[in-house]
Amino acid sequence: FKSDGSVDMDCDVKVNYKSQEDFLPRFGIKFSTPLEFNKVKYFGYGPYESYVDKHNLSKLGIYSSTVDQMYEKYIYPQENGSHLDTQWMCIYNELGYGMLTTGEYSFNVSPYKASDIGKADYQKELGRSTENWVSIDYMMSGVGSNSCGPKLMEKYRLNHKDTKFRVNPRPININRSKYRG
Repeated sequence: FKSDGSVDMDCDVKVNYKSQEDFLPRFGIKFSTPLEFNKVKYFGYGPYESYVDKHNLSKLGIYSSTVDQMYEKYIYPQENGSHLDTQWMCIYNELGYGMLTTGEYSFNVSPYKASDIGKADYQKELGRSTENWVSIDYMMSGVGSNSCGPKLMEKYRLNHKDTKFRVNPRPININRSKYRG
């Protein structure tokens, strides 16, 4: 930790895949925030969700939303709401206090825990978490799969042998920063 409350998080990972077909679904960090941190502002692809293999409707820009609005209510609960090529993201409360994360990453915020989403067969089975969940990923593999079509193309797979990833979370009052605009 630095005196300004920021943290430089450096990850240097070497992965040993068992076969050439193996790849990671994602690599990054996940943490929770109190419910009061329910506003989100970011510079990345938006306003729609975007993945390495699914981002044609999204445009690079600055977007604002809430945690609940960023969750995509698919009929069958699944991974959703990621934003590709993000340069910075703030999650903050009504007074503007929160956390800013800078770097080059994909992120999503959710009112549900990933494990709860994975267990649910229908949206009505999901109960709102007592926290908000944030994922900041070096990269995610594409969301296309061969469940109802062809295998995920090689260029959309996270199968890097060596991965270096850096993010810098720090406290912020968005109302007193260059990120408020």
